[in-house]
Amino acid sequence: MTRDIAARRHQAILATLDKQGSVTVEELAQSLDVSRETVRRDLKALSADGLLSVVHGGAVRHERSEASFASRRTVNRTGKEKIADLAVSLLGDGMTVLLDSGTTTEALARALARSDRKRLVVHTTSLENARLASRLAGARVFLIGGEFDCNEDATGGAETLRAIARLSADIAFVSVGGVGPDGHPTDYT
Repeated sequence: MTRDIAARRHQAILATLDKQGSVTVEELAQSLDVSRETVRRDLKALSADGLLSVVHGGAVRHERSEASFASRRTVNRTGKEKIADLAVSLLGDGMTVLLDSGTTTEALARALARSDRKRLVVHTTSLENARLASRLAGARVFLIGGEFDCNEDATGGAETLRAIARLSADIAFVSVGGVGPDGHPTDYT
């Protein structure tokens, strides 16, 4: 649970840096409702992962050189389709499913639309995943709110994380951008 809370804070910090480019420890402590020491620990962890640089009194975001969402769709397409088919096989009728906005989960939403599953409830941050999942007969599809990122065609940020924290799903499919040298998953945001 503590890791989940820290991960949510880390995402909120990175979202703030994406928006502003820099942020102070004091601003983060107020917006996250935590102590300055907690913020400093979070910044140190994110810096160790190479996601930001700690500067006196705050942090700045590293420039990202990620591939566009459209180009990531074509990378390892066959592998993503195999993962998607396996994921659909894990779903039973009437389940509540959470999908994030990655290219692998988009392949999953496409496979889901072709499946024979019934009465699924799907929550997603992705406009495309919502559109694809809504093709499944009898599915109830919910788009999770938050700040819209037109490059990812999805919602994200602190409000999205708060909305996800309130959800109860039988299964969640969350894709990652890669795996860091420490073996932990990484993402583009």
